[in-house]
Amino acid sequence: MEILLSQFSRESFGKLRVLEIKACHDVLVVIPSSKLQVLHNLKQLIVRNCSSVKEVIQVEGRVGETLPQLTIMYLENLPMLTHLSGFGPFLQNLHSLQVSKCGKLINLVSPSMAKTLVQLEELTVSYCDEVKEIVENEGGEATDDKIVFTKLKKLKLHFLPNLKSFCSARYTFIFPCLTEMQVKRCPEMEIFCKGDSITQRLEKVLMSDHRPCWEIDLNTTIQKMFMETHPKEEDSKEEIPDEENAEEWNSKEQHPRVQDSVEEDTKEEDSERGESGSLEQRSS
Repeated sequence: MEILLSQFSRESFGKLRVLEIKACHDVLVVIPSSKLQVLHNLKQLIVRNCSSVKEVIQVEGRVGETLPQLTIMYLENLPMLTHLSGFGPFLQNLHSLQVSKCGKLINLVSPSMAKTLVQLEELTVSYCDEVKEIVENEGGEATDDKIVFTKLKKLKLHFLPNLKSFCSARYTFIFPCLTEMQVKRCPEMEIFCKGDSITQRLEKVLMSDHRPCWEIDLNTTIQKMFMETHPKEEDSKEEIPDEENAEEWNSKEQHPRVQDSVEEDTKEEDSERGESGSLEQRSS
């Protein structure tokens, strides 16, 4: 990758607005720290199908530098990528972040990085099998600190089989602009967060079958969705007859109409007897 980038002049990099890296299997770092300073006009970064990428942006020794125009980042099928934390300052103007099929990711961002995403409007995470939470729990004592996603409008969490929560630490998450949220095929997600979640404008969460769900607040809604997909064991068990009554049960199940007809015939016979009895009394 360094060889490829070195073929272009500093002036050329200064004009670059869209950088797409696709199917480059020898790439370890997408943007080396030596190129950060010249990528001041970069608006879109797209990285797809690169089997060796471990870092998207190399930040070592580049304190204070940013990518001021970067608004869109799309990362797909990067099996060696383990984290995005560390380059939060480079994403302070990011509007859209989409991450898909990154099999080694366990969480998406650190709390400090989350606090820098003040311009983020859309966040999508999908098909990342190992992701357990979106905002990392860094450990330590419980905190009442607040994390505000000031402009986030859309939050989509799709096909994340090990996702437990948005964050397992006791932060208060505030989403003043969130109006669209989807949680699809996240079977282990029991709560949204351990702290409070404030969503003034959110009215529903779309489930896997596209049904809307809403209960009081975001935490209660996620809990309800989890309960609906994980019914209690006693409720999910079908009543199965014991061996002694199995034959009788099967007979009733297989021949319900025969049983009904017998009962009807009996009623008719009783009725006929009653009528014949009344006739005999009249004749006498």
